[in-house]
Amino acid sequence: MLIEYGQRYEIRDEAMARAYYSETYTLKETGGYFGVHAVTVECAVRRLEKR
Repeated sequence: MLIEYGQRYEIRDEAMARAYYSETYTLKETGGYFGVHAVTVECAVRRLEKR
């Protein structure tokens, strides 16, 4: 569940990226839960990939 990612990771962008990486949730679903647009989730995923 998406709530678990929000609780596990203190940084919202990391929580969104990890949720998307799980391949369980789409960008849109993840963004909807966190209250952001799917593009914002995509940017968070890209930033995490660069680390």
